[in-house]
Amino acid sequence: MNPQANHKRILLTILLAGLLLLPGPAAAIDTAACHCFRHREYDPKAPFAADDYILATSFNSLTAACFKISKKELVLYKMKGGIRQDDLLIALYLARAKKLDLDRLLKARAREKSWPAVIAAFPALAADRQDRLVAMLRNSRPETKCGAFVADHMIADYFGLSPARVEAERRRGLNEKELALVFYLARVRKLPVEKLIEQVKQEGRSWSEVAFYLGLSPKEVGRGILEGNK
Repeated sequence: MNPQANHKRILLTILLAGLLLLPGPAAAIDTAACHCFRHREYDPKAPFAADDYILATSFNSLTAACFKISKKELVLYKMKGGIRQDDLLIALYLARAKKLDLDRLLKARAREKSWPAVIAAFPALAADRQDRLVAMLRNSRPETKCGAFVADHMIADYFGLSPARVEAERRRGLNEKELALVFYLARVRKLPVEKLIEQVKQEGRSWSEVAFYLGLSPKEVGRGILEGNK
């Protein structure tokens, strides 16, 4: 092997190892947010291989469409910024609701170490006694619950559903990425949501397989959601 190339490989290995040991955002990157997916198409020999991709691209497309932000920006926040999905959803919601700068909110979240402290640091949030999410954050509700709250309302708004309808499907064991995908598949193919969920939860089929037999590739699903093809 070329000595120079070998030296570069050693330096890269050391750098990556150092990143894994760092505290805070650099070490907190959500691997589920990574877009370096090896499998982006349904493969009948490995039916579950493309599920991570179809679920991630569906939810990122929905988030981008709802908050008027590019998917590229979302990926950069998650991968390079190390922002976890719940924190990003919360910040996107607050930035839109209170006309605050998204980057300032995220920087405050990293600096203050808790959302109650962030709420106290922004006058527009500290004075708000009406918004349910602000109240949840002020009362130190878990970030997973707050992120789910934003996701459920985002999905409800996009598909013209009540939040209670989305919450009902979540109680059946679906997460927000699965909810975004299943409601989209049901909408574009005019099928009952329950029937699609049954194929995955009871029959053991993969999400990418269900989409494939409905004539949709993961990329087509992501593009369709982003473009508002309802």
